Amino acid sequence: MSSFTCLCGGVTHESHEAPDASGVGLGLEKSAVLEANQACTSAAFFATTNEERGTWLASHLGSQYPTDASNEEVVEDLISSSFLASKFVSIFECPHCGRIAIARAPTRDVWRFYSPDEING
Repeated sequence: MSSFTCLCGGVTHESHEAPDASGVGLGLEKSAVLEANQACTSAAFFATTNEERGTWLASHLGSQYPTDASNEEVVEDLISSSFLASKFVSIFECPHCGRIAIARAPTRDVWRFYSPDEING
């Protein structure tokens, strides 16, 4: 997200976003399944030999994936790609008015807004 415009008219640019102003939510059941899948995929990656590495990376992360990426980078990318393929909600709190905005997969660019009962000054 390069910028976020709230219903109040406030615009927040990603580079100026307050810490923890945005995040994602994932149901507990989906979270457990995702975690198990990530563990299995990571274990399969670590079980590959040096000769198999390029083929394995291409089949799991695409043919353009760099074969010289560190193990840490590969695991991070495996986790990111499996998370992005899951059904999660994006959450943003407007620093200007306190509204919470939620976008659900698969249409993550359609936001629903929720106003707080009280706005703390």
